[in-house]
Amino acid sequence: MATGAKELERSFWMALEEILGLEQVQRISEHTFPLSGQPFCSLMQIMELQKALEAVYGIHAGRGLALRSGRAWVKYGLRFFRDELGWNRSEFRLLPRPVRIQRGLEGLASWMDRVFMEKFFVTRSLDGWLWQIHDCPLVIEPGGEFPCCYWMIGVLEETLQRLGDGKIYLVRALPSPPQKAPVCLFEIPARSLGD
Repeated sequence: MATGAKELERSFWMALEEILGLEQVQRISEHTFPLSGQPFCSLMQIMELQKALEAVYGIHAGRGLALRSGRAWVKYGLRFFRDELGWNRSEFRLLPRPVRIQRGLEGLASWMDRVFMEKFFVTRSLDGWLWQIHDCPLVIEPGGEFPCCYWMIGVLEETLQRLGDGKIYLVRALPSPPQKAPVCLFEIPARSLGD
């Protein structure tokens, strides 16, 4: 089991319960995996959960709920992992916003790399950042149709709002490049909606 897997699982279910309520969480878990079963600690399980949300609530509502649960996960996840990420240190909070976002995203990618046991990277682009998950289990074929992980978009948008002084950043998924190994790409703009 990965470091922090129990805390990750607990924070995930707390976030989902906040969005859906306990009865609905139990209903959704029947479509995916039991609450007391194997630890919830993989992107594939998150994708299965998103599919279950879409099956129960419809495609658009299911994706919206997955996004909202990702945003709520940041709130609960930070209770367990804020110290490990270093986001509560004064020297971090006092950094200029672009630097704080860059370092915060790098720290989150490194942490997720360890906990999810996937390859997370963040790189600077001309007009923002590119969040990457290499050898992503969610990509069916490079360059083909891609299943967007709305939970991850929610996590990134809430993280950016917290790192970016409450400003709103719209994250969008990009298709995997056809010439590369399976990679999930998320585009993060340098400018918030209000800038």
